Amino acid sequence: MKKPSFGRDGFSLIELLTVIAIIAILAAVIFPVMGSVREKARQNSCMSNLHNIWMTLKLYKLDERSMPPALGVYVVNVGGQPQNVSQLYPEYLKNRAALQCPDNPSDDPNVIVPLSAQQPWTASPKDIATVAPNDPVVIGAQFPATDAYDGVVGPDGKYQLRYCRWRTLNPNDPDYKRQLAFRNPPDDTVVTWCSYHRSLSVSGVKGDDLVLFMSGTVERHPAAEMEQLGWRVRPKSG
Repeated sequence: MKKPSFGRDGFSLIELLTVIAIIAILAAVIFPVMGSVREKARQNSCMSNLHNIWMTLKLYKLDERSMPPALGVYVVNVGGQPQNVSQLYPEYLKNRAALQCPDNPSDDPNVIVPLSAQQPWTASPKDIATVAPNDPVVIGAQFPATDAYDGVVGPDGKYQLRYCRWRTLNPNDPDYKRQLAFRNPPDDTVVTWCSYHRSLSVSGVKGDDLVLFMSGTVERHPAAEMEQLGWRVRPKSG
């Protein structure tokens, strides 16, 4: 009489460890790729925001023959009471979400960031947002934390104004004409830039900043370059 055969009751320990090792390897490969794809999509969304801001500025400039004092909503004190002011929203810019980078960690528009008395610019101590009588830098404006393209809170905790019409420059300075306050600033004038996409690699190298120029071009520039030059950076094609 033939003896009945019995099936295996389960996997051996070696087989289980092999499967776990394979899963770990696949996860190590897939997760960084997915993170890179997600960040790439956010950068593309940010570039789209900057391009929409440029289109909005073009429409505003056609009507007013000048650039607005700020891109988004800013808060000023009028008679001791805070008052929201905006030249672009909602007449020209219909959606305030275009002012927020997808990587901006703050999503609460009620968080107000005070503007420092002096704006630090790495390129030179003289490069400070200056005295134009109707600019918010003079009247002590504050900005919602979500409006990432007017400025950003730096590592030192100070608010750095990125979009600014005037800068204290000598007329002989080669960048003197590259100011938004002029009626027709050249195409290589920096409008603003976004640094929320910076990330440190294993070697400590930072990623890129997205820079919007008056031509409407949005370019990626190394973060180290932006930290050194700021608004003085030139287009790659220039």
